Amino acid sequence: MNLGRIITVATCVSFPVIIVLMATIPEPPAKRGVSPATQPTSREAPATTPAVGRAALPPPFPPPPQPRVLFDAIRQVESGGDDGAVGDSGRSVGPYQCGLAAWLDGRGRRQDWPRMAYCRPAVERAMEAYWLRYGAVTDEQKARIWNGGPRGMAKTATLAYWLKVNAAAGAEPVGKR
Repeated sequence: MNLGRIITVATCVSFPVIIVLMATIPEPPAKRGVSPATQPTSREAPATTPAVGRAALPPPFPPPPQPRVLFDAIRQVESGGDDGAVGDSGRSVGPYQCGLAAWLDGRGRRQDWPRMAYCRPAVERAMEAYWLRYGAVTDEQKARIWNGGPRGMAKTATLAYWLKVNAAAGAEPVGKR
């Protein structure tokens, strides 16, 4: 008896889930008047013998969610952990001090800012989209562009911010590793 794979995709609120089920594929019926011992081999009749192969796999899963450590460190530096913080004369709000430009670049809707900028999960999703949009890969790149905008890595002013975030994350200071 041969086993085949059936791949079903179910969706969840935040990410797709792949479920692999095993299904039984019945053996092809034997030819009439031919005993199993005299059945043709797979070399002789490949078209009548079902191929046992692997089902095409879906594309790889998206990268795992951003580690909490970076979010917690940025939140601590930006607002001291205050979800209701308001800075820059009202231009930056919430626990991550998210401004309208960063919100929009992170795929947020204009009508949702500033209300949703106070919501940690909503801003974290926007931050991840923002980082992806501007190609930030390392924690340093992510922190510096969050602070200095899309070209934050090129700004020397964001280096001090990164050192604060790095320290808030509990890492050893750069150069002491």
